[in-house]
Amino acid sequence: MSTGGSLSADPDDRSGVFASSSPGDANQLPTVRNTFRLIKHEGQNDVVRYGEKVKINTIPKFEQDLFLSSERLVPGFASPLTKNQMVVFSPYSSFNNVWEIMCADSMRRYETSGMPVLVGERFVLKHCFTNTLLAAMPNMYPNEFGKEHEICCHTFKNQGKNGPISQEFSGKTGPTILAPSCVDNNVFMFQN
Repeated sequence: MSTGGSLSADPDDRSGVFASSSPGDANQLPTVRNTFRLIKHEGQNDVVRYGEKVKINTIPKFEQDLFLSSERLVPGFASPLTKNQMVVFSPYSSFNNVWEIMCADSMRRYETSGMPVLVGERFVLKHCFTNTLLAAMPNMYPNEFGKEHEICCHTFKNQGKNGPISQEFSGKTGPTILAPSCVDNNVFMFQN
């Protein structure tokens, strides 16, 4: 995650449970807010694999089961800071809660499909209903837990080969190979 933090649930009495990223810390311990279980959308195997569709569920310490959820971007329903597609924790089980785990390196997505996702490996989460990636934004907002980063759905794209080619044309040195098309704002990993 580009923010160096961990995905967490931000319960707000006024407007529901938002998804946020608590600031990273080497000594950060698991809490009810940042510990989740994965429920497979299809299949019963315990191993989480690339290309599988999952639901991200809070642990049963909240009053009800909450699923990481998002809906299409519509006027009046957007993330508070960046106005991107909002991500919340919802008590309703629907296809809005389904996410696909994909390899962060787009050049390796086909070959890693079906392989287990290991702890510490970089991956992206694609919202199946809208085909946008989960993103950790650099913007911070205050809440009762301190300052946290906003989580929303937004697919960041780097310049691909156009960036290095245009830099080379203007006389600057830069990478000579294609960079992976995934930007760190969209990258996540599992931790123990």
